[in-house]
Amino acid sequence: MNNSTVSNGTSRPLEYSWISKVFGVILIPLALGGFLGSLLCVWIICRGYNRQKTSSNLLFVNLCLATFLFCGLVCPFHIYGGIVQQAGFLARRSAFGFCNFLALTHFTTLTASAYAHSAIAVNRLFAVVVSGRLHTLGKSKWFTWFSITATWVISAATFAPPLFVVNITYGFSTESMKCTYTLTNSPTYVTMSKVINVLLPYVIMLVCYGWIFTKVWLSKHRLRGRGQRQVGGLPPAVLKVNRSVMQVEIRITKNAFITCATFFAFYLPTALYGVTGRSRQELQSTLGISLNYLWWTGCAVNPLVYAYLNSAMRGRISAWLFPDRIGPNGSST
Repeated sequence: MNNSTVSNGTSRPLEYSWISKVFGVILIPLALGGFLGSLLCVWIICRGYNRQKTSSNLLFVNLCLATFLFCGLVCPFHIYGGIVQQAGFLARRSAFGFCNFLALTHFTTLTASAYAHSAIAVNRLFAVVVSGRLHTLGKSKWFTWFSITATWVISAATFAPPLFVVNITYGFSTESMKCTYTLTNSPTYVTMSKVINVLLPYVIMLVCYGWIFTKVWLSKHRLRGRGQRQVGGLPPAVLKVNRSVMQVEIRITKNAFITCATFFAFYLPTALYGVTGRSRQELQSTLGISLNYLWWTGCAVNPLVYAYLNSAMRGRISAWLFPDRIGPNGSST
């Protein structure tokens, strides 16, 4: 990649990177798809909000919010920086404050997307595995809003130090042609941010979903071994309701897990590349940027993956897009 910097007002001509321009153009459909997809999913949920005011829907809206802010607010300036590069206003000293804001928003929204999946995983754990008061607490509005708030507070607090610490700074990078880290001379902060950004959310997801699938497998195995002896004494109506509720929770959990696994598959190459001690220059190289685009793709497609897996949302979207093709039962399940 061709890079250059202008220092002390010299008249050295700015070099233009065609690789950065290609990356900027590629980002256009990705950002547009994530922006419109998140808006569509939230609109579909809000239309049926009175009938589906559930913790899982609120947490999914939180996931859509991370995608909406990243694709709608951050990506347009990444596109602008990739195409215009050092000739644009982001490279000027007068835009230093705004560039800091963009860098902070970039990392905050991407990290919030990961923690939104963690919050959904914890919610599914309380819904499927835990019983009694903890089950009620885990699905309560209070705990749901606490999870949403924690998602954004943790993400923002992790990447706020470069705004105040001297040896860690944001700015316009001439390697990646976007607002990001320009100085990272604090090994402690780099390690801490990698743990919070990479390891912690995925450990939470793995523990929660591993616990859920183990519990479900053991329950099915135990039920096969004992037949109907335990449940035979329950009234048929109660038994039917319990089974119906559990089937709904398991279906929601499967959809959440597949969405999470999709995001994880896109992000895993970036995470492995980043945690192996790569320098800032390597992370902003052509390979590093390419792997970042995989991560961004996972963030952008998250809402659409979940909407496709959710039969009710899929039916409402189909009914809205193709009203003449949907039968009387097209939007049900």
